[in-house]
Amino acid sequence: MANADKPSLEIILMLCTLLMAAARGSCCGGESPRGALPDLRTPGLRGLGAADGLLRVPLASCARVLNRCDQGPACEKLALAEQLLTCMASDEKCDGRGYQWQPGTDDLSLPAGRAKWSIELLLGVKLPGAVDRSASPGYLKELRDAAHLAVEAYRQGIMALAADHEVSPDEFARLKRKYSGKVLRGPWAHGLPEIEMDALLLEWPPVGRKYEDLVSIIGTKGREGRVGVSYTFSSAGSELNYTFVVRGGVIHTVRKTMR
Repeated sequence: MANADKPSLEIILMLCTLLMAAARGSCCGGESPRGALPDLRTPGLRGLGAADGLLRVPLASCARVLNRCDQGPACEKLALAEQLLTCMASDEKCDGRGYQWQPGTDDLSLPAGRAKWSIELLLGVKLPGAVDRSASPGYLKELRDAAHLAVEAYRQGIMALAADHEVSPDEFARLKRKYSGKVLRGPWAHGLPEIEMDALLLEWPPVGRKYEDLVSIIGTKGREGRVGVSYTFSSAGSELNYTFVVRGGVIHTVRKTMR
């Protein structure tokens, strides 16, 4: 039932431990075994935030996007999971074409149900209960709390890995030679430098690392804003934005959006 299965402290602690271990394992070499940000150029997603886009397309399209994200950097999987947390409280109607809800399962035509299902797929975890139209406000709050703990545990796992595997001086020098001046010259650039940025994020997982090291590698500072430090690329009439959320000089999240 939707209101049952209240997460106990023991379950939550176990969940956090497993997710931290999974995150540390999945980030080696900058790759994650399951999921990353969806390709925002996909029809139906372009021009939308990544998580909103997953709500606004048919479930089959949502599943294809998530399943196609196997080789992306772990920082993008983390960013999408973070965005999905906000979708759990959305009152927006999902695209339910071709979908039929089965009792006892999450209703994927509801924002909270689809967000829960997507987070479970991205992080490889089972969140408590099942979301349906009878779900109480109390259960939904408990669900959001458990999902937030899962996402935060994944982040802590990534950051712990970064702390355990510092980049050697020789490797840092190699990254500077490879990417300095090639990602962009200044916070705004034209062409396809985002290809270089994506390659850097795979080769140098940024979460848990110093923002000043990112600046040193690519040779330029981003544009400071309310949410974080941004690098925006314009190409073919669209803008692709990378926002690095920095706290205490350390990168906590990277958000990639297109409009």
